[in-house]
Amino acid sequence: GAEVELGCSAEGRPPPLLSWFRGPQVLREEPGVPSLRLHLPQVSPSDSGTY
Repeated sequence: GAEVELGCSAEGRPPPLLSWFRGPQVLREEPGVPSLRLHLPQVSPSDSGTY
């Protein structure tokens, strides 16, 4: 039940599209931002996977 926050950052021209995936599923996507965080309020074994 711990809280987890994952982050990534990128830069480029044109500005990149940052996306968080869990397997093939898009969880969050934002165009033209320098960083993007994924907040998981209460992780459990069912949240395991490749992000």
